Amino acid sequence: MNASRNPAHRRTRRALALVPVVCLSLALTACGRDQGTTTASGGGAGGQKLTIAVVPGSTGYFYWGSLHAGAKAAADELGAELVWRGTATQSDITGQTNILQDFVNRKVSGIAFAANDTKALAPIVEQAAAAKIPIVSADAGIDPQSIPLIATDNENAAGQAADFIGEKLGGKGKVALLPFLATSATSQAREKGFTDRLTEKYPDIEIVAKKYTDGDVNKSLTIMNDVLSAHPDLNAVFGLNEPSVIGAIRALEAKKTKGVTVVGFDNAPDEVKALKAGTVAALVVQDPYKIGYESVMALKKMVDGGKVENVDTGATLVTPDNIDDPKIEKLINPPVEK
Repeated sequence: MNASRNPAHRRTRRALALVPVVCLSLALTACGRDQGTTTASGGGAGGQKLTIAVVPGSTGYFYWGSLHAGAKAAADELGAELVWRGTATQSDITGQTNILQDFVNRKVSGIAFAANDTKALAPIVEQAAAAKIPIVSADAGIDPQSIPLIATDNENAAGQAADFIGEKLGGKGKVALLPFLATSATSQAREKGFTDRLTEKYPDIEIVAKKYTDGDVNKSLTIMNDVLSAHPDLNAVFGLNEPSVIGAIRALEAKKTKGVTVVGFDNAPDEVKALKAGTVAALVVQDPYKIGYESVMALKKMVDGGKVENVDTGATLVTPDNIDDPKIEKLINPPVEK
């Protein structure tokens, strides 16, 4: 018998012909689910989990490890996936740009980042907006600051350091300033807050050196050695971040220099140890854990269509007089994610 004239065979052939069409339809439906927007429950359409990308100023330092811990705590609370990636140094602007562009291309659910260059990183915000990805500044902002900023009020925090040094020196003396990056909004704000407060309240204190350390301990050490050689009568030094402070401490210890008041930012174990030993006179301690936590929570709110305002996460001047306070103890020993 001719198979083409058999009704059963004809039905089988028609059913087989429909298989590719059904498969194609299913594939297109699956693609639509992969690109679905996230929902208030923490998942996307079809139950997709939120993916939050966090890009720190650099990796390998205590400060960023604490920010990482805060971000992870928030992500865990939300049932979201946290992707943490940064450059080894704060001066690697190209590397940070590439990391952020990769996250935009991957269409993650949200991005929090600490810009190491206020101008060069600003286009990332436009790229994220074009891809409809919520984005916030975590710790360090951009110019113009067109997105929410979750960070320390760095001008005011640095002003606290200026007041401490001004009172310690009795309103007269020579100070070295160790900012980290001329391109960083955070470094710029701290430098401005410090110099403005000195100019306003302590006009007889002179800043005899201002050297950028690139957020690198070894470079900070070399710079501090040079400053001490050029200004043997130096009275104080203000380090604007963890590597700058640690480099300055090591230079002073190596030269066995006494009588220089060291004030710095952050709360790395070596800094706290130096404060307890008397090598450091005061530390402006931020709350990076809170910055990380609030940044992820802000992104979740934005994903859900909510509006997010800037958040000042605070800063505390820690000295030998208050270091044993239980609240301070908690602040200088935050959780840290490796």
